Amino acid sequence: MHVSRDPLRGNLFENMVVLEALKYRLHRGHRSNLNFYRDSNGREIDLFLSYGPDIFPIEIKSGMTINADYFKNLRSLAKENEFPWGAGLIYGGDTSQNRHDVAVHPVQDIHILLASKQENKTTAS
Repeated sequence: MHVSRDPLRGNLFENMVVLEALKYRLHRGHRSNLNFYRDSNGREIDLFLSYGPDIFPIEIKSGMTINADYFKNLRSLAKENEFPWGAGLIYGGDTSQNRHDVAVHPVQDIHILLASKQENKTTAS
């Protein structure tokens, strides 16, 4: 069976990204303070990283092409909450870019996204 055609591809991709984030943090001696968010309106964020009192939301999408809908929940929640470190998007494509306050990275570069946020927190503290 090919994962790329599997109806659960998105779920498998999301789990892989969360496990990579957890592995990254644990290998560097950080706590496994990974969370997710879903409110009563159905808005959700796939991954929240805690940096002291601050949080860094990450949306995870298995699609290979960036779609404006990928940012919908991040932007909606950013209107109600302050995300001092911005936000992130991990997707199935192969190009890194910045879209407003969202750092977009392909899954193979998740370590770059996580390292940049850790460095920002360390230099700001």
